[in-house]
Amino acid sequence: MKMKLKNNEHKTTFINKLKKHLTLKNLIISFLTLFITAFIIGIVFYLYLNNKDKEMIKSNLYSYFTISDNYNYLKILKKELFTNLTNTFFIWLLGISVIGIIVIVLLYFIESFSLGFTITSIIDNYKLKGIIGMFSYLFPSKIIYILNFILICLASFRFSLQLIKYLFLKQDIDLKKQLKKYLKVLLMAILITIIYTLLDVFITPLMIKIFTKI
Repeated sequence: MKMKLKNNEHKTTFINKLKKHLTLKNLIISFLTLFITAFIIGIVFYLYLNNKDKEMIKSNLYSYFTISDNYNYLKILKKELFTNLTNTFFIWLLGISVIGIIVIVLLYFIESFSLGFTITSIIDNYKLKGIIGMFSYLFPSKIIYILNFILICLASFRFSLQLIKYLFLKQDIDLKKQLKKYLKVLLMAILITIIYTLLDVFITPLMIKIFTKI
C-alpha cells in the first residue's frame, strides 16, 4: 500500500514538473532557440563546404534565379498548391500521432538548417548583390511560408504532447475541445498556404526578374 502511494506521489510530481516546463511560452522559446541553432548550423555547414560542392550549389542558384520564357503560371500553381497543401496536411497529421513528435522536430530542424544554408549561399555567390537576391528569395512568399511552417509545427508538437499526457500520464484533458482548436489551426494553415503559394507563383518571378536585371 505504501509502495503504491509512493509511486502515485512520484507520478504526481513528474506530471507537475511536466506542466511547469511544457507551457506554451516555453514551447515557443524552445522552437525559436531550435530555429536559430539550426539556422546557424546551416550557415557554418555551407562555409565548410569544398569548392566543388560550392560550384554545384552556384549552378543550382543560377537555375533558380533564371525564369523561363515559357513560364506556365497555371501549371506551376497547380503543382505547387498540391505539394504545399500536402506538406501542410502531413505536418498537421503528425500531431495526432504520438511518434509524430520526433518527426516534427526533425522536419523543423531541417527547414531551419536549409534556410540558413540557402541565404548564406546566395550572399556568398552574389556578394553585395546577394542581399537583394536574398530579399527576392524571402519576400514576400518565403517569409509567410516560414511563419506558417513554425505555426503548424508548434501546433502539431503541442497537440502531440496533449495526446501523450492524455494516453500515458492519464491527465484529465478535454480531447474533443483540443481537437476542435487543432482543426481551426489546420484551416488557418491551409488558408495561409494558399496565399503564400499564389504569391510564390505570381510575385516571386517578378522579384527574381528585378534582381537579375540589376
